[in-house]
Amino acid sequence: MIVDFQIVEADGDVVARGDSFDEAMAQRRDGAYVWIRVFDPNPGEVRELATTFGLPELAVEDATTAHQRPKLERYEDTLFVVLKPAMYDDAQETITLGEIDLFVGTDFVISVRHGDVGTLDPASRRLARDPELAAHGPAAVLYAVADDVVDRYMPVVRELERDIDQIERQVFDTDEQPPTERIYALVREVLDFQRATFSLLRPMEDLANGRIDGVSHELSHSFRDVADHARLAHERAASFRTLLDSALQANLALIGLQENRDQRKISAWAAIALVPTIIGGIWGMNVGGIPLAGTPAGFALLAAIMASVSAYLYWRLRRNDWL
Repeated sequence: MIVDFQIVEADGDVVARGDSFDEAMAQRRDGAYVWIRVFDPNPGEVRELATTFGLPELAVEDATTAHQRPKLERYEDTLFVVLKPAMYDDAQETITLGEIDLFVGTDFVISVRHGDVGTLDPASRRLARDPELAAHGPAAVLYAVADDVVDRYMPVVRELERDIDQIERQVFDTDEQPPTERIYALVREVLDFQRATFSLLRPMEDLANGRIDGVSHELSHSFRDVADHARLAHERAASFRTLLDSALQANLALIGLQENRDQRKISAWAAIALVPTIIGGIWGMNVGGIPLAGTPAGFALLAAIMASVSAYLYWRLRRNDWL
């Protein structure tokens, strides 16, 4: 369960690391805070952490079941924050969303990570090399993790933008197959990403505006940058949805136009074929009184009439862009 832990002194120095829960508890000390990181724990392991650190019951249930939207909740002296890291698979054109549940107390941070979408190592290394940041206490861990999660949104945005550009070119390329299925699939991925970024806006704004106790004034300024990046990612996701909707409408319109063209061609050829069919049918009726019927001259005249009328119809239809 335990990925690892680190204990940070009040001045920001990391004084202990390890990968054992018992060791983490043994090395806790006054004036320091501990950051315990766990990955895909089972319910019993989460309950053990909840008992040791007095975690709120409702938040523990959320962390156990996962599948939460980004949010920030206050439980007396403990913050419960849900973040959604994202990773884009360009080959499959799918966005994988993980989940990081953070319990932030006065002298501890517990991060519960669900899904193999990145790690918390970048945030850990950042705190280790920046004691000034780490000295802001457990809220510094929340900032470092949130900043890393939001920063990882930008590669997803760039990959989405590139694929949408490809789709727009494919829509108007007559040599390509209509990308209808590809558009629908990407719309679903963008919707999931848009919901994740939208839900993150309010928590980051609360942290940036100093509405949360335990977050220093200096750290609130840092959260403003995270909130700005989250807002940018959400706005880009919303614009991608609009672009994909427009591409889908253009794609369906072009498909309809091509179907109309095909129907006109079929109708035009049917009209050309109908003329000799009618003339030949009437001329070949087994009744008396038809001029030149059954004579070589009559056959030649009939063939000339059918060829002339068919040629005229072909010329007129082609001139009107039906062929």
